[in-house]
Amino acid sequence: MSAARSCYIAGLLLFSVVFLKNAWVSDDAYILFRSLEQLLEGHGPRWNPHERVQVFTCPLWYWLLAAAGTLHRDHYLNSIMLSAVCNVLLLWNLQRILAHAGLWLLAIVVLVFSQAFFDFTTSGLENALAYCLLSFVARFHLNREQLPPAKALLYGCMAAGLLLVTRHDLLLFVLPPLLHSFWCNRSAGSSLLPAALALAMPLALWTLFSLAYYGFPLPNTAYAKLGIDIPRAWLIERGASYFGTSVWRDFISVAVLPAGLLAGLLSRHAALRSLALGIALHLAYVVWIGGDFMRGRFFSWDVLLCTIALLYPLRDASRLRQRSTAALLAIAAGISWVLWEPPLVTPLRWGAEPFRMPDTANGVTQERHFFFHFTALWKALQRDTPLLHDHGWCQDSLEQQRQQLPVTAAYNMGFRGYCLGTGHIVVDLLGITDPLLARMPRHPADEKWRPGHVKRLVPAGYCASLATGSNRLADPETAQFYDRLRLLTAGEPLLGRERLLAIWQMNTGAYREQLARIQQGLVADALQGGSIQQQATVDCPLVELPPTVIEQLKKTAD
Repeated sequence: MSAARSCYIAGLLLFSVVFLKNAWVSDDAYILFRSLEQLLEGHGPRWNPHERVQVFTCPLWYWLLAAAGTLHRDHYLNSIMLSAVCNVLLLWNLQRILAHAGLWLLAIVVLVFSQAFFDFTTSGLENALAYCLLSFVARFHLNREQLPPAKALLYGCMAAGLLLVTRHDLLLFVLPPLLHSFWCNRSAGSSLLPAALALAMPLALWTLFSLAYYGFPLPNTAYAKLGIDIPRAWLIERGASYFGTSVWRDFISVAVLPAGLLAGLLSRHAALRSLALGIALHLAYVVWIGGDFMRGRFFSWDVLLCTIALLYPLRDASRLRQRSTAALLAIAAGISWVLWEPPLVTPLRWGAEPFRMPDTANGVTQERHFFFHFTALWKALQRDTPLLHDHGWCQDSLEQQRQQLPVTAAYNMGFRGYCLGTGHIVVDLLGITDPLLARMPRHPADEKWRPGHVKRLVPAGYCASLATGSNRLADPETAQFYDRLRLLTAGEPLLGRERLLAIWQMNTGAYREQLARIQQGLVADALQGGSIQQQATVDCPLVELPPTVIEQLKKTAD
């Protein structure tokens, strides 16, 4: 057996074993799964049964899961199988990009030690699909000479177009490479129109659908997370801390980011420089928005591309330079092993203390550690009871069903919403899945806010409005705004003249001043009122398990 074949077999086995051992699904993925259930039951791609709201940031991933759901209704297994397919395509593209068995194996070693990358090879989120599409973009961009220029541009634009309907903000990765590719092909004698259409058409079609169906061009999560009334300096501080929290817990990722970025920016290869510029733009964006509460999620894609940027120039480098880079990466992997448990070595029973908070710093948590005990693939395949039923948040929803409460409120939506079923209403006090609360201000007493997640002020009468189906909001101006919002999210017909006018007004800022007055009034009332808990439960009961049930769950947990 040749040395190259041995490297490929070893790398494939290593990646596969670590993938299967660490496969899991996050709480946030169950927000997506509940919306899938609404769709497959004929209600449409929504969250609660009474209104049209896009609660997912990943349209392409959503519709792939929906297609899989028509064949097999287990969204948990569907997400893991689709993630596996995406990762196989990623490995194939890495081989085509690096074109060197030893470098390919070295890339695999880096990735299986990277918490940021490997925590999200599954998770039920769109990261795996983005890995796959980014690798296609990198492949057709860096290896353009292997295809006719027009075809390389077209295929790269096709992958980038699909990437933009996977997550809109991933545009920052591909913008510099695409500009570079169009510039290089400007005088090639062939038309650039097919490539431009392949790039723009998926996003244009989805945006038109989103406007017509939901009333807004962006997902509700964008309005909830990017419109938070928090000083920019605080967000930038949190964004920098987002990377800092990983230094001692995910050392290899934090080491590869600057190394790969520097190698790409200083490269003599213009295509690689443009790819590195896209990475730099995205990293700056992550800092600008304050990062995320899931450690590593928002720079998992950067780790992948920085690994490519670091190893790609070594294809034609001297043996000494290749071995020196491999030695430095081996040292970084060793440090990661000593400081924290990288994905390669985390045990099957990792996080088996389900009621113990995982490692958290500045609101940033390793989500896989938090939920692995409940949603690990190995455990899901051997259990007899329904998945999630031993988790307290799921039990909260079962309690809501037992009490026959039509409307309740919660701060964590995934498990709760999914276990609740599609016929009940749950109000998201963080505003992530709620179009009205996404536009309400944060509670001034919320000092433990996390990036993208703040506790919202709830207008008096809101849950009563949901329970009765009529507008019971106490403040007249808020009630008027809610009527206009409801025209977008629940109005019929979709293309009726009044609704189309309301869509235009809502998205062009016609209600900006009115909304500002509503927000100021809520904050003023909150400063005179009680705690966050009291304010939230005026007419939105927070369903919580009795202490005796919680103690029983602790005793019966594995």
